[in-house]
Amino acid sequence: MFCCCQTALFLHCYVVFPSFRCCEVCSQYCPNIFPETFQLSGKKMREKSAKNVKNAYFAKRFHFVVKIWRSTIAASHLSMLSFKCCLPLFFLHFHVMNSFCFLITNHRIPAILLCLGCWLIVVAPTQSLVAQTPAKIPALKFQGTVTITRLNQINSAFQEANLSLTPDGKRMYFLSDRGGQVWSRRPDTTDRFDGDIWTSQRVNGEWQAAQCLDATVNTERGEDEPNIMPDGQTVLFQSWQPGWQNSGGPYYSATVKGTSWEKPIGLGGGITLFFTQMRKQTNDQYGTDGSAFSANGKLFVVACGPDYDGPMDLYFSRKAGKAGWLYCQKLDISTDGNERSVFLAADGKTLYFASDGLGGFGGMDIFKATLSDDGKVTNVVNIGEPFNTKANDYGFVVSAKGDEAYFVRNGDIYMAKLSSSMNALKPFPVSVLTGTVRNKITGTPVQAKITLRAINALPESDVEEISAHADGTYSAVLNIGTTYRQTISAPGFKEVQRIVSVPTSKQSNTLQIDIVLVPM
Repeated sequence: MFCCCQTALFLHCYVVFPSFRCCEVCSQYCPNIFPETFQLSGKKMREKSAKNVKNAYFAKRFHFVVKIWRSTIAASHLSMLSFKCCLPLFFLHFHVMNSFCFLITNHRIPAILLCLGCWLIVVAPTQSLVAQTPAKIPALKFQGTVTITRLNQINSAFQEANLSLTPDGKRMYFLSDRGGQVWSRRPDTTDRFDGDIWTSQRVNGEWQAAQCLDATVNTERGEDEPNIMPDGQTVLFQSWQPGWQNSGGPYYSATVKGTSWEKPIGLGGGITLFFTQMRKQTNDQYGTDGSAFSANGKLFVVACGPDYDGPMDLYFSRKAGKAGWLYCQKLDISTDGNERSVFLAADGKTLYFASDGLGGFGGMDIFKATLSDDGKVTNVVNIGEPFNTKANDYGFVVSAKGDEAYFVRNGDIYMAKLSSSMNALKPFPVSVLTGTVRNKITGTPVQAKITLRAINALPESDVEEISAHADGTYSAVLNIGTTYRQTISAPGFKEVQRIVSVPTSKQSNTLQIDIVLVPM
């Protein structure tokens, strides 16, 4: 109703203040919506047409309708903000424009046609200003029963969120507000502590009690959004620690050596620049709630917004070689609602996220989509029941082998087995390479460096660089139907090179390759 009120305000001002300029109301209330071109064209048209006006009364009437015409054009732009105003405003605009056009043409029918044309000229360019109602997103349906298990051995009385799995499915990293550490504090309420990054190991198929990462990674400032890389040695995470702007934050990389974590290193580049600018614009209120990195570490997606408790959108960045991370750009899937809790599958293309702006079953729903290299999001589907309910469902991750899914419901972690009938829910297939590196003479594990380069690949493309754990185990994610050159090296040992061919398959699979190194 604001547009109609503005037109009425103009009419009131014109009657009370005869010297009132027709653009004053528009300039005050809609300087960005009322284009300068309309003001210029209206002025030129008025001056040119007025030359042909011989009658003073006619000229006065002419100027009056021109003023109303220009005001209603401005109101037409504002009407795009509320479709409820369009129909009544159309008739108001039509009446005024018809009078104006009749003064020019002196014929009623041409006046009507000219009036309709002017309306289309005004309305058509403003359609992009209107928030379009999103098309209904289809929901997946599954046959049979899906068994969902609440992971009581990991969950606590506090919130758990933002999950990440190693490719072999043997270790999980996640956020927990449970506290219990020497640095733990209650930052804002009495029912939660600052967030920390926790991990749980899977032994003989069972998840064990969670352990908190040490003070090298966790601080009293709250750490969140862990992303464990395919080698299981490096975790990327978020922290608003003091001086994050100067240390390349708020996203950091930490590597474990043996059983100890090394000092985190900021990712810097466009990621730091983006969050530095956003925090300045929002008085340090800009927040995040979920991030994801591709398996090759070259794609970053994050849910963020001006206020942690308000709506958020999805942004992405790419690592451009030596230039580092590019400035974050908004994904086109973002809505006027709330998007949070993103996850990039092992294929680097399948995106899972939570949203309340795309319809669904109630609260936050989980969606699956395909993310292209240029940031386009396509093939969006609601993953359906039983993963989505009337409650808030989020934090959805799929194992690299595609046989298990984990998600968060109301602050607790759940697990579900994914059968072959649920392929529509799964990402594109990949191959998980696992194995051990040992000393050929003694049989002891070797912490070797392993490089996997796709044959005939461009420089710095499709290359995996990983390190074996202290126990000699290693893992990596490879593309289906691709041949790689594997190079294994370690100080004091002879370098080994071999060819690894990943067979084509419609399902994700596992390759087991054990390696022995000969001492020099």
